[in-house]
This record gives sequence, structure tokens and C-alpha cells, in this order.
Amino acid sequence: MNITLFGANGAIGEFVLEEALRDKENTVTAYVRRPDSINMSHPNLKVIVGELNNRALVEHAIEQSEVLVRLVQR
Repeated sequence: MNITLFGANGAIGEFVLEEALRDKENTVTAYVRRPDSINMSHPNLKVIVGELNNRALVEHAIEQSEVLVRLVQR
């Protein structure tokens, strides 16, 4: 399954990211604002760095996705 995860660098986001990558069939695109915010490497992980208002980059991040997950900090 192709998953795009917004907010992958928060406490819950890291947990969701790790769980998604446990299944070797999954590929995960993590969309983050800071390049140093993901300290993990995995063959099925792609990290995209950008702001949420960058429409072209967001569209690129989700173009192959079957599942979108957006985690919001309140």
C-alpha cells in the first residue's frame, strides 16, 4: 500500500510511521517541513520536505498514494 503521512515527525507521527513500515508491502512518503526532522532511513521510506501551502509539492507527495494520513498538533 502507498501511504502519504503528513506530520510524520511528531511523537504520534513517528509511531504511525514505524507501524506503517513494519509491513514490507507498504511504501511511505513522509511530508515534513524540516529536513532534519526524520531520523530514520528505510528502503520503503521517501521523505519530502516542504510547506503545506506548496500545492505542487503536496500534489507530488500524494500522486501515487492510496492512503493519506494527516496528523495535527493542537
